[in-house]
Amino acid sequence: MSRSRLVRLIGGLACVVSLAALMGQSAFATTIVAGTVRDATTDAPVTGARVTIRRGNELLGSAVTASGGIFQLPFEIAVRPDAQNLQLFVTLEEYVESSQDVTVTSGRANAASYRFNLVPRSVADCIRTREHTVVVGYFRPSTSSAGDADLAARVADALNYDLLVRMQQGRLGRDALPIIVACGRARPQSIGDYTNFAKVLNADAFLGGYVDESGPRRVKVQMSVADRFERLVPPLQAASKDVNLGDPAVARLDPSAHVAILTALVTGYERSGKFAECIEFTVAAARILGSLPPALAEARRRCEQAVPNRGLLPGGAP
Repeated sequence: MSRSRLVRLIGGLACVVSLAALMGQSAFATTIVAGTVRDATTDAPVTGARVTIRRGNELLGSAVTASGGIFQLPFEIAVRPDAQNLQLFVTLEEYVESSQDVTVTSGRANAASYRFNLVPRSVADCIRTREHTVVVGYFRPSTSSAGDADLAARVADALNYDLLVRMQQGRLGRDALPIIVACGRARPQSIGDYTNFAKVLNADAFLGGYVDESGPRRVKVQMSVADRFERLVPPLQAASKDVNLGDPAVARLDPSAHVAILTALVTGYERSGKFAECIEFTVAAARILGSLPPALAEARRRCEQAVPNRGLLPGGAP
């Protein structure tokens, strides 16, 4: 073999080896994920939150939310045609950590923007997985009762005796009955926050407000009632005078408060597809109120229409 031919052969082999080596490696490129981080209860932007992107335990990149809660997070990742599954995390001390799945294909993320709604740690332990919950949030005290930090619990106790005990006299099973939870740390800053709190706390009804002294041991309870399904927008208002919050067993709220809370609850039964329970709930509501107001009566009709054998239901449904 001539020397020139040998040189050409070696050069060709070198090219093949170089090409094979190149094909055995993936090209890397910078991928950017962007989005916003907001407070779930107020919809206010959250600045200073740490955003990280991970593949399993491997940290690929991190960023911090800027003004307006906006973040842009660049990171290096292999450009491959098959999907790569990553996770995006957001952490800040005052909030519960949140995460979302991110899929990157050929160097591109599966979404143009990712939105995070962070739940404040202060109210996280008020969240119940059980359906049909009434959450009693913050009630602003009057000047003379400013030292009473437990007004939410007092209002919740009054509702348990005034409303829930009477509902227990009907045919709703224990698991279908609503529960009432006091969460004085749930403190809306505006009337528009009430619906947000209802959604975050998974509450069919969320209420808060203020109390005014109206006599010895008795107060006026002014409340706003919202629901997680946005049926009550803006929240319904109800005022109850001469309520004895010192003795929940004898406390009685105004019928307007009952109507607001029961309207929010019946929406929860209807939206969860529990139509038979919805009808039985309206039977209990009629017993408590004396008759069904229009919103509850209409909800009952819709639930009756959704049940195939409605003529056989308890409560006398036609």
